[in-house]
Amino acid sequence: MVERRSVTSTDVAREAGVSRTTVSFVLNGTSTANISTETRHRVLEVAARLGYTPSAAARALRRGQSDVVLCLLPQWPIHTAAGDYLEQLAYAFNVCDLTFVVHPHTPSTRLSEMWKRLRPAAVLTFDELTPQERIDTEQAGLPIVTVMLIESVETHANIGEYTNETLGRLQAQHLVDNGHLRLGYAYPDDPHLQYFAKARLSGVQQVTARTALTNPVVVQVALTAISATEAIKAWRRDLVTAVCAFNDEVAIALLCALHGSGLESPRDLAVIGIDDIPAASLSIPPLTTVRRSMTDMAQQTAIAVLQRLDRFPPAFWSAPAPAEVIERFTT
Repeated sequence: MVERRSVTSTDVAREAGVSRTTVSFVLNGTSTANISTETRHRVLEVAARLGYTPSAAARALRRGQSDVVLCLLPQWPIHTAAGDYLEQLAYAFNVCDLTFVVHPHTPSTRLSEMWKRLRPAAVLTFDELTPQERIDTEQAGLPIVTVMLIESVETHANIGEYTNETLGRLQAQHLVDNGHLRLGYAYPDDPHLQYFAKARLSGVQQVTARTALTNPVVVQVALTAISATEAIKAWRRDLVTAVCAFNDEVAIALLCALHGSGLESPRDLAVIGIDDIPAASLSIPPLTTVRRSMTDMAQQTAIAVLQRLDRFPPAFWSAPAPAEVIERFTT
């Protein structure tokens, strides 16, 4: 089977009986070119009939940049929450006629070479660039939008309701409001999650300090039955009555370990997670957790990028809803 080749501007020019330059002027809407209305209509009709689509690479070369928003993604494990956030970012930028491209941000990433290949309209980062990376990016004339999901550093996006400290505070305050005076914290064992975990634990500690409680008992928990069981034993020895888990996956591991040990939540140990993943409502018992809107979070991130590009967000985007506790049966 012979593969059909792509239609080019040469094909359109030949069929319309004009030059390639005329085709370029018409399809790019160049108003200064002296081209008759009849010729413009003929070129557009031929382009539509042949199914010609201008090259994105060519457009980027002409304009000096593309419609790409390049996301430099740290070495985050792409669990349910991170995957949802990236998916919603892609949708948000698509509505704004921008293409969202994700690239790993590692010590071996050579940004100067990437700028030459992609010519992005803007660069979105979730961690700090090195001094050399910042120099390379600024020399390329690219706007940098940094979105830090913690409170201790400056960020360009309005995500105050969604910082990791906020999530930890919501967890701890819910448990304190329910009468728990001795809290534990289930810390993840994955080193790539430290960025989030430290901030969430800080939020929990802020609540215990504000309410004159002792610091939470922190135990590292791997996603295994043995690790979760040992953590529960440690908390019970320290008279902990409720645990803030790093996320829903860790919380569900604790629920499984409680069941395997003949214990129940919340009777023997209250547990609260973060993210409200689909499995949270299906666990036994259904998990109390903290929910944040990934759609709202993505839109706020996109707005920060649009502002750097002097563009306006869609009028139908609404103000972000605050993160909230979804109370089920483990607290």
